[in-house]
Amino acid sequence: MGVDVGARMADMGIRMGEMGAEIGNRVAERMAHANVRGERARERAEAAARRAELKAEAAMRRAEQKLRHAEKKMRHTEHRVHRYAGRVATSPPPKPQVSEEERLAILRMLADKKITAAEAENLLSSLEGGK
Repeated sequence: MGVDVGARMADMGIRMGEMGAEIGNRVAERMAHANVRGERARERAEAAARRAELKAEAAMRRAEQKLRHAEKKMRHTEHRVHRYAGRVATSPPPKPQVSEEERLAILRMLADKKITAAEAENLLSSLEGGK
């Protein structure tokens, strides 16, 4: 019986050694697999960063191009404004209104026969901005 227990213990020791080696191999495989996956993840992250950088540069170029176009359009508009500024029609100054006193004075002169009807008409027309 003592020999039998010793043999069993030796057999168990061998099996435990084999199991330990198998566990060690599995752990090593999993670690290698994890390293490969980590490397792939790092490569994908770097590729995504490069794509994002290229997109940002393209967006910046488009924005600069739009800015240059807007500035060019603004310069053209400013040129047109300055060019045509002198041609803008201004409204004529308002005609002076004939006061009632001036009208009555002309009509009194007409009634007093100091002026003729044609002369009264001339005076009123010139006061109203006519001839």
